[in-house]
Amino acid sequence: MITDETIEFAYTWFSTGVRHIENQSMNLGLAYLDKSTAVFSEIGDERMLTYSRHYKMLGLKLDERFEEAQSLFADIMAGYQRLDEEYGKALALTHLGECVRGQGQQARAIGHFHLATFIADHSELNDLLDYIHSQYALACLDLEDLYHAAKLLQRAEALAESRGRHDDLNRHLQLRAEIMVRMGEVAEATMLLEDVKNRLFKQERFTEAVEPLNWLRHLYERSGMVEDVNRTKEMLHMCGQLVLQQESTTRGTWYIGPPISQRAA
Repeated sequence: MITDETIEFAYTWFSTGVRHIENQSMNLGLAYLDKSTAVFSEIGDERMLTYSRHYKMLGLKLDERFEEAQSLFADIMAGYQRLDEEYGKALALTHLGECVRGQGQQARAIGHFHLATFIADHSELNDLLDYIHSQYALACLDLEDLYHAAKLLQRAEALAESRGRHDDLNRHLQLRAEIMVRMGEVAEATMLLEDVKNRLFKQERFTEAVEPLNWLRHLYERSGMVEDVNRTKEMLHMCGQLVLQQESTTRGTWYIGPPISQRAA
């Protein structure tokens, strides 16, 4: 028989497991989630059992253990069906699509992203839609469907900006700029990268500003724009100095995607 103390421990194990996954300690995180899952299953706590399984799927996906992650999907979806949680269904489908894409099955992945988009649109889950669009766009990009990928990212940008999610917006803008380069739209790509760079400088995110600056330097060199090349090089040098100053106090963050539960969104 499970005691009240064990049930309390299960909630602690769950929180600890999630924290380890967020900090990239996958094996520890998965071990704690396995312990919490066993207790939640025994006491019939459907909500926490589903969340625990879903976080395990997320951890396995991030660790690129795609087959193991996919094996949890049916139970997770059944749990969300019983809980009547559309947010969880849409996110689980998105994670499944990411796993399938990671195995090189882009057409199947697009099917999962399409269904996730339908659920999120129907339930007005704008907290989730920009993430789904961005993952959908990556699958289209794999298939060289550049136009569709760019359109999906534009939708993702609008949603992220409307909700003040600056990190997501910067990611979407930079990826679309890279697509524009592949489409030969260098002027638009340059404009997008300058926008990202300015946003990151304003937020004092100098480490992250290095990548768009390198892209800009490359594009300006291609176009023979010497003054802009020199300006970009000076900014890269300045970033290097500022990053060294911040290094002792600033840690980078690892993006794992939206929270499992809409309550935390």
